[in-house]
Amino acid sequence: MRIEAILTPKPHRRRTALAAALLMTLAASATAAVALAAAQAPASDKAAAKWGPLDITAEGVQTDNAHHTQLWIGDASVSGVTTATMAGLFIDGRPAAEADLAKLPQTRFASIKATFNPNGHELERLDAKTKPD
Repeated sequence: MRIEAILTPKPHRRRTALAAALLMTLAASATAAVALAAAQAPASDKAAAKWGPLDITAEGVQTDNAHHTQLWIGDASVSGVTTATMAGLFIDGRPAAEADLAKLPQTRFASIKATFNPNGHELERLDAKTKPD
């Protein structure tokens, strides 16, 4: 019986099953972490687009991938807009003027809505509202 046991060792299926379960758990955890991070945008977000680096901060942010928009809500502010890049900036529905740029970083808005092109990489329009809808 000893010789037979040496010649035909029992397979270590328990170790193999344990290793497979551990790898599957790690893969599921990594996938869940990536999905969670993608679903939750931070309250302070930097948008690098054709306008250059913008710094938009707010109490909360909502992303609508279907409509290619992000909405920053509550005590929102924006900085990084220049005279060369202000063509798509609207404040309370009117196009922003050069006079608005000087006080823009200190101004607190109820919301700031960023609209991106369909590929999601180019910022097309930025709508800042001082009063809630």
